[in-house]
Amino acid sequence: MLSSGDMIATPSAPEILRRLEQPEALDSDMLEAAEAFFAERGDAHRARWLRCEREGFPETTRATDLPDILGPAAPRALVEAILRARLRRGRVIVGDPGRVVEWPHFFVEPVDRIRSWHERLARGGPAEIVVDLDAAADRHAPGSLSFPREVSTDVLQSIALEIADAIRRSAT
Repeated sequence: MLSSGDMIATPSAPEILRRLEQPEALDSDMLEAAEAFFAERGDAHRARWLRCEREGFPETTRATDLPDILGPAAPRALVEAILRARLRRGRVIVGDPGRVVEWPHFFVEPVDRIRSWHERLARGGPAEIVVDLDAAADRHAPGSLSFPREVSTDVLQSIALEIADAIRRSAT
């Protein structure tokens, strides 16, 4: 147990970047280290982002909600980075058989849950992921979307790339 005089050093930018190079490095511990890195530098918006990556975004989060979630005057570049990492187009069949429409979906789940999907799919799970949507949240949205099985890998890699880019930019 730590006493009040004990301090744990926040990892440096090069340390976090080295960890991000490992394929399985993106987990709660790494996210907590990156969150501390930004908090120590007074970047509350990016620290809040990484807390959401670790704990999950609110269930009803839409792209337009991100500035409110991140705090007043959240940088547009940060909102765009989160969208690049977590917004994917799912498929839904509507009307005539075989008519496929793409629908945007913001993955709100914490990184550890997305990682568990990735690990389960890597062991030979289904060819695609079906995500049930909350009809109450958006009455115009379809009831569910399907994504190729690689979506979890793609989202995890995108999150890691966006974190690495944010750390490189803040370290200069």
